Amino acid sequence: MIEPYFSIIIPTYNRAYLIDKTIQSIIDQEYKNFEVIVVDDGGSDNTKEVIEKFNDARIKYYWKENGERGMARNYGVTKANGNYINFVDSDDLLYPFHLRQAAEITEKQNLSVFCFNYDVKDNNGNLLKIGKNTESPLSKTLLKGNHLSMNAIFIEKNILTGFKFNEDPFFISGEDWLLWLQLSVRYPFFFFNSITSTIVEHQERSVHGFDEQSYIYRTNLLLNELKQDPVFCAKHLFGTIKIQAHMLSYTALHASLVGKRQIALKYLYQAIRINIFELFTKRALVTFKNIIIKQHP
Repeated sequence: MIEPYFSIIIPTYNRAYLIDKTIQSIIDQEYKNFEVIVVDDGGSDNTKEVIEKFNDARIKYYWKENGERGMARNYGVTKANGNYINFVDSDDLLYPFHLRQAAEITEKQNLSVFCFNYDVKDNNGNLLKIGKNTESPLSKTLLKGNHLSMNAIFIEKNILTGFKFNEDPFFISGEDWLLWLQLSVRYPFFFFNSITSTIVEHQERSVHGFDEQSYIYRTNLLLNELKQDPVFCAKHLFGTIKIQAHMLSYTALHASLVGKRQIALKYLYQAIRINIFELFTKRALVTFKNIIIKQHP
């Protein structure tokens, strides 16, 4: 069997001060049959100079006009030569065995889409949490939320010629979950509980912050896209209801984190009305806790 060749695609925007650690974690991989495609999404810093300092022919750098991450990732796929694609964010890290374990899996099993587990650490390397261990395949599990790390997912390139990330620039932090949902109803999406990458938690991560209209826009776009997907609708008769409740509770949580108590209560109530089981989730508990703390400092 021919050993797999991996294309690691890194979309980035003005993160020259972070991306060197990310790329070094890739260079240090025990498995060496890979290329790195850095897509600079309209950045204006010295990312190109940082990339050139590695002086490694496996690293390719492309600059394009800003179009947000979905478009940048799709652009990277068009430049990829590997038979498997792995998307890595420009502020995160891979453990040295990340690609080796992926190669071992593809050599033993004929899998089109699979993923590993991950952990979350702070800037000092302190462990904050470990990703959720879940059952395979992931079709039903993904209805409960996007608990996967972008860094941990491997997809055959030929699949990504037919399925792409949504390129709406306002659909931030939802474009990946939409694609995973679409793929999971068409291909067996397997999970392996081996931690092979790290999400580095810092205040400049794009998931921080709260804009109510942005959250609602994402929710509506996600639901509309899924309702227009006949394969998804046939597989999950009530799937969009669960996802809508999840997105509303997700909005409630982030509103509670910034002290918007009434907004948090509004969306949590809407989520519970749609799906009563949202009341018994850890997210609801944390939201209630945040509301109480913000109200009584």
